[in-house]
Amino acid sequence: MRKDDGPQADGEEPTEPEICDLCGAVIPADSIDWSALVPDSSAIHTVESNFDGRRMLVACSQEHLEELIEQYKHRPFVDAELWAGKIARVLRRQRPRPDHRAGERSTVRDGCGSACQGRA
Repeated sequence: MRKDDGPQADGEEPTEPEICDLCGAVIPADSIDWSALVPDSSAIHTVESNFDGRRMLVACSQEHLEELIEQYKHRPFVDAELWAGKIARVLRRQRPRPDHRAGERSTVRDGCGSACQGRA
């Protein structure tokens, strides 16, 4: 294995370059960080529910960040959209594993489980 493979010497993984959410320009790692957290009912974190409903915006300049923030000010925050995203995340976590038998999958989906098997 070469020295430049894997984590950096200081133990940190190399970071991916940021991209401006407005123009798509690549933001150099050593540049000033222009970012903001804005309300967005469509933003659902993959794991942590505390981050739901908030979107991190990244921009290449203060002007682009201000324009992005202005755009999000005019977006409605829809509680039903936020809850639908939360429910979808839970359902994704509850998908049966591929090693389950077909019969077990159907009882998991209908919520009956082993308590109902044999009542049919």
